[in-house]
Formats: sequence, C-alpha cells, structure tokens
Amino acid sequence: MKEIIRSGARRSYLGARYLWDAGIPTAKPLGYVAEGCLPWKRVSVFVSDKIDADGNIQDIIATEKKLSRLRKKMLALMATITRRMHDQGYRHTDIVPHNFLVKDPQSERPEVFLIDTDKVHPARFTRPIRILKHFWDLRCLRRLKNSREELEWILQNYFGRQYRPAWLTAHTFWRRGGFNLFRHHKLALKQRKQALITPLTLLDDIAMLADDIPALIRLAGI
Repeated sequence: MKEIIRSGARRSYLGARYLWDAGIPTAKPLGYVAEGCLPWKRVSVFVSDKIDADGNIQDIIATEKKLSRLRKKMLALMATITRRMHDQGYRHTDIVPHNFLVKDPQSERPEVFLIDTDKVHPARFTRPIRILKHFWDLRCLRRLKNSREELEWILQNYFGRQYRPAWLTAHTFWRRGGFNLFRHHKLALKQRKQALITPLTLLDDIAMLADDIPALIRLAGI
C-alpha cells in the first residue's frame, strides 16, 4: 500500500538525504529509480554508496553478556547517534540495533551508520518546547526490547547530564503503546497469556496508563 501511495525508494532517498546533509552517518544517497506506469505495478530502487561494515549492532552484541564492555559501547553509540539526529530535527521511527551498521567494532572508535532510511522524517515538534520535543523523540526508541538496566544505560547516553529516571517512565509509556489504549491492552493480553495469568481488562490497562502520568508530569520540572 505504501508503494502505491508513495515510492519506497523515494522515501529511502529523502531520508538518507536528510541524514547525510545533517552530518548523521549513513550511506551516501545517490538517487532512486522507479519503473512502471501503474502504481500497483511500480518497482523502485534506492541507490547509495556501499557501506563497508562488519555487521549490525544486533548481530555484534548477540553473544555478549548483558552490560559487557562491547555491548555497552555499541548501545552507547546507538544512543548518541540517535540523539544527534533528533537534535538536527529529524526522527527515525525504527531505532533498533539491527538498523545500525558497524565497521571495526573492536576498535577504540568504531564507525556506526544508521540505515533503513525510509523511516526518517522531519520532526513536528522543535526546539522551543524542549521537554515536549524530547518526549516525542523517545517514541523512536519504543521498539527497543533491552532489559531495564540496558534501557537506563541507553537513555543515560542519550540524555547525558539531562537524564532523569522519569525519562525511563516516558520510554515505557511509548513502549506500551503510547496514547493508543488498544495497543496497551493488546500488549497486556500478550504478557498475561505468556505468564498464564488472567488477562487484564481494558479498564485495568487504563489504570496502568494512569500510573505513569505523575512521573510524566514531573518531566516538566527538568
């Protein structure tokens, strides 16, 4: 459906161009090619320079113990590049380890490249409302499935000295489904099913969401 509405290759090219022009490491965009007159039969290809990488962060840290030196280094690089992108006014809606390619991961200064650029777009909220911007920027990290300790490490590197525990609550809010109550409920049903516990009702899930509100409000004091 996306290909019918708008070329996926064009989205990838524009996203890569946003990142490249902002100085965010990614494959250098060269262009895109589309073929076919009818939208549902159109084929498009995004063309970029090749990234000479050794793998992606997900594969590199797969066999590492939690919070090992290499694992912490890779997650920190992922966090800092994401923050740089957000500071430039762009968002990538699928910030996950496999979307970061790495060259020389064992070196002191490995090179990291953000890919899957069809997910990149200009941010709607900008600098004048900093707290609100940070809150919405965290939505990009909602698909991270790391442990609580690793999420804290990621956010500490993302925010630096600005980090507060309430930001972890904000991330949890987005990971549960954000403002979409049905996603909250779907996640709760899945978790309860896995634990063989009676599923939560939608009202129970609304109550869980309400528990996050005080911590989110406290962000205004940061």
